[in-house]
Amino acid sequence: PRLISDDDVVLDIGANVGLHTVAFARAASRGRVIAFEPVAEMAERLSENCALNGIGNVTLVPCALGAANDVAEMQVNVAGAGMEGTSSLAGTVHMEANPGHYQNRQVPVRRLDDVIASLGIEGRIGFVKIDTEGFESYVIEGGFETLNRHKPVMIIEAHSRRLEKAGKSFQWYLDTFPDHHIFIVYATGRANPYLRLTPLKADQPEIAVNLLLVPKTRSFDLAKIG
Repeated sequence: PRLISDDDVVLDIGANVGLHTVAFARAASRGRVIAFEPVAEMAERLSENCALNGIGNVTLVPCALGAANDVAEMQVNVAGAGMEGTSSLAGTVHMEANPGHYQNRQVPVRRLDDVIASLGIEGRIGFVKIDTEGFESYVIEGGFETLNRHKPVMIIEAHSRRLEKAGKSFQWYLDTFPDHHIFIVYATGRANPYLRLTPLKADQPEIAVNLLLVPKTRSFDLAKIG
């Protein structure tokens, strides 16, 4: 609630069944949520969840996002409840361990910059969540113009091995978003009961975490006053 204003436009990328979508829509009550979900079953459940919760400020876009407009093969989990969120365009350890639980499907992939241009969005995109099972950096590459222009707060899932598979590292985030503070958000639990934010460094050990990106405070240029 501190990071989303009630008139923000929020992007929920990898929206799944809408758990976060509903919460975002309530926080941005006078704004709008754009939810991206390429798996048809999940998109239908997201729509149902919005309807059951009386949510009317969500636009569902049934596609994946990536670095280029294309059609790509996605491994969709069809094994049952609890693992739907492991469907991926990039491949995961879940697929390697249980290949019979997945079905190959062709899904549309669009660049975020192109989609945003076609949606006629008014107002500032203030918050973005990206959870796409290893495809996050490609989503960013296809939406960099939008993200750079709006400079939203972002929550992004990040995994050392998946970054390496995409030919990147955590340094890539530091280089790509110099105008943001970037924190590692460690999961809470018995061993870590309090929210703990640690500034991201390039030389991280192998981790699977969420990153919180918050726009830096503007600095005044002393050269302007001599």
